[in-house]
Amino acid sequence: MTSEESILIICAHNDDQIIGMGGTIAKYASEGKKIHSIFFSLGEGSHLHLKKEFIAKKRYFEAKKADEILGTTGTENLGFPDLNIEQGITERGRDQIKKLILQKIEEYTPSKIFTNATDDSHHDHRAVANLIQELIDEKKVYCDVYVFEVWHIAKLKGRHLPKLVVDTSEHFKKKLEAFRAHKSQWMVYYEFVWKLYIKDRINGKKHKGKYAEVFYKVN
Repeated sequence: MTSEESILIICAHNDDQIIGMGGTIAKYASEGKKIHSIFFSLGEGSHLHLKKEFIAKKRYFEAKKADEILGTTGTENLGFPDLNIEQGITERGRDQIKKLILQKIEEYTPSKIFTNATDDSHHDHRAVANLIQELIDEKKVYCDVYVFEVWHIAKLKGRHLPKLVVDTSEHFKKKLEAFRAHKSQWMVYYEFVWKLYIKDRINGKKHKGKYAEVFYKVN
C-alpha cells in the first residue's frame, strides 16, 4: 500500500468501525492512509430517557474525538434514524441512497471499502450491509470490499470467503482509547470491551501476533 491510498468506511453507527476495525484504522492512519468514515446514524436512540437531539449532538462530538484518536481524515453522518435505518432508506428512496453512496465512492476513490456484515444480528447493521451488497451485485462497485464483525465474537458464516488479516498488536490500545471516547455509551463499552480483548487476542494468536483483526472480502 502507498501513502496515498484512500480507505472508505461505510457503517450504520459511529462506533461500529471502532469495535470492528479500530486497530486497523489506527494502523492505516499511522502509515499515512487517507481514511474517511460515513455513518448512516449517530445512534441517538441509545438512551430512551433522554432527548434524541441531545444524544445525537453528544455522540457527534464523541465520534469526532474518537476519530482524532485513531487518526482518520474525515467523518460524515447521513442523518438516518437510529434503529430504523431500513425504513429511512425506503422513505428517502433506495435508488437515491445508492446513488449517494456511489457519489461518495467516486469522490474518495478508495482502494478498499469496509462495511458491516450482512449476517450481523443488529438490523441497522444488516440494512447498511445489504445496501452495499446490492451495489456489488449490480456491479457498480469496482474496488475491494471487506466486511467486519460487530455483534459476533466469531463469525458463523462466510468462512469460505477470502480473508484480510491485519496485525493490530501495536494499535490495540488506541482502539480501546477511541472506544472509551464514546462516554455516553459506557454500558456498551463494558458489554463489549471483554469481547474485543477475546476476539482480537484469539485472532492474533491464530495469526502469530498479539492482536489482530480479520475481515472477509465480499467484492
